Amino acid sequence: MLGDPVEVSADGSVVHAVEAGRVRLGFAGDGLVEISLERPPSEGLPEGGIRAFLEVLGEPDGGAACRAVAALAGGTARRWAVSSGFLRRLIAFDGGVELQVEDARVLSSRIRLVNEAGGGVYRHAGGLLVGVPRSPSRDDLHRALGPPAATSGSVELHRRGGCDLVVEYGPGAAGGIAREMTAVPTGTSVSHGIHRWRSGEFALFLDVLGLEESHPLVGQVRNLAGVRLGVHGGVVAEVVIGDAGHRTERLAAFVDGMPGEPTRTDVPFGRPSYVGDRDDLRDFDQGWIHVHAADGTSISTITISREAPRALDAHRWTWHRDR
Repeated sequence: MLGDPVEVSADGSVVHAVEAGRVRLGFAGDGLVEISLERPPSEGLPEGGIRAFLEVLGEPDGGAACRAVAALAGGTARRWAVSSGFLRRLIAFDGGVELQVEDARVLSSRIRLVNEAGGGVYRHAGGLLVGVPRSPSRDDLHRALGPPAATSGSVELHRRGGCDLVVEYGPGAAGGIAREMTAVPTGTSVSHGIHRWRSGEFALFLDVLGLEESHPLVGQVRNLAGVRLGVHGGVVAEVVIGDAGHRTERLAAFVDGMPGEPTRTDVPFGRPSYVGDRDDLRDFDQGWIHVHAADGTSISTITISREAPRALDAHRWTWHRDR
């Protein structure tokens, strides 16, 4: 129930990591005679490049800490929506770094140290921890971080400065070499098997709906050429592309893989919630995506809004009428 012990003392007692503390079990003969709870002193964040990946936790999406991680990761970043109705986002850099974001704040940061399944490798792996080589062994990381707070098979947990650093080691002959590191707030768990449904700027536009103008993610959207923001009461109410210049650039970036001169059928979101002669309206958890085609075919504008548009000449999509 407690997992593998993190410490075995000369007197036969064993220590298990439990949440932010430790449980020491004392034995006499074959029986358990003592249980004591220990809370080790809190240690600060380790020195080295890893600090940026720990300091970004809980910070605003698109803020200074996020930009610092993006600069370290390098390469292109894609913002993935998990599904049309799930709010967590995956920001994946082709430089071997991933961020998971929820409620406009960073939930986790992941660093790949081994190139697997085309995920890329973090280019500054040799500088993550002071005195630790690019391909660190368990012993290397234990010297830099101290003994793990918990161990389970090929995974070890280090707890520093209110953060958990989860290290996964390779299988077989590479079992002593770290494959990846994931940083999360203490006591938080995330899944790397997150479903990558669609990526593109549509996810970014949905994410800024309802945010205050001062939020750094809103500033990021505002700086995109050809984007028009609608703000009501100090918060973002809608985002419009297609009528403010840079039309082909923005339409091509709206969903990765969509052409710069798209038709209504090029939008890869499945059937619309509502459809009209010139309009398609889709209901997402964060708001609505309204595709307008002035000629009935080629997309003219796309509006992402908190509220459904009023007086739209459209009807609810039905199989027998609109397939």
